Amino acid sequence: MQGDAAFTVCDSGTIDSHGNNYTVTEEKIRLAHPIEMKERDIRAWQDYYVNKGLKQPFEQIWEPAYDPGEITSDRYTGSTVRFRYLVNRSKHGINAKIYDAYEIVDEINLRDCRIRYKIDEYGEYSLLDTKAILGEFTFRRYTRQVNHIVYMLDKVTVYGRLEKDDTSISKLLARATFTQVQDYIRAANENSSTNCLALLLEEKNRRWPEYDGVGDLLLE
Repeated sequence: MQGDAAFTVCDSGTIDSHGNNYTVTEEKIRLAHPIEMKERDIRAWQDYYVNKGLKQPFEQIWEPAYDPGEITSDRYTGSTVRFRYLVNRSKHGINAKIYDAYEIVDEINLRDCRIRYKIDEYGEYSLLDTKAILGEFTFRRYTRQVNHIVYMLDKVTVYGRLEKDDTSISKLLARATFTQVQDYIRAANENSSTNCLALLLEEKNRRWPEYDGVGDLLLE
């Protein structure tokens, strides 16, 4: 991005989301992020990558741009998550561990924000299957990092609800991106969660009818 304008590089040079030439100026260039873009521009870039059959090396334009006012402290209260979805996520701002050498040590630390939790039950065959029940979620200032952590926590807490075929996942779909909904559909299929599957397919067809047939193109 330069100012409010986003651009990418292709064989013909630098272009905007509509394929028009973009002139790079002396203004500072920074990595584009959805929370700094208008909703119509986000959708234009998503359409660009889908129509070109391209997959970004990371989920840049597909990360939801949340409204900080929507992120209440009880967003994850009562949600269950397995530690296997939290460990080795330091590049996402999530530092969690369930053991240290030969000791059981549970810890969940988030960059720029915090979340309370308690252990529900330890994994029978692997400590990574240990379940934590999440509590209050708080942050001082809403940053790119906090937005990304909310995105990650939305993803991992939905899986626990999908396992139970809990349609309360509908509360987390308003800002979900196409790639998220695709991933949830796959998880619902794997868990035979028919109620959630019906809800997710309806959401997908309502919001992205033009993406029908894209399938796993955008999934890792």
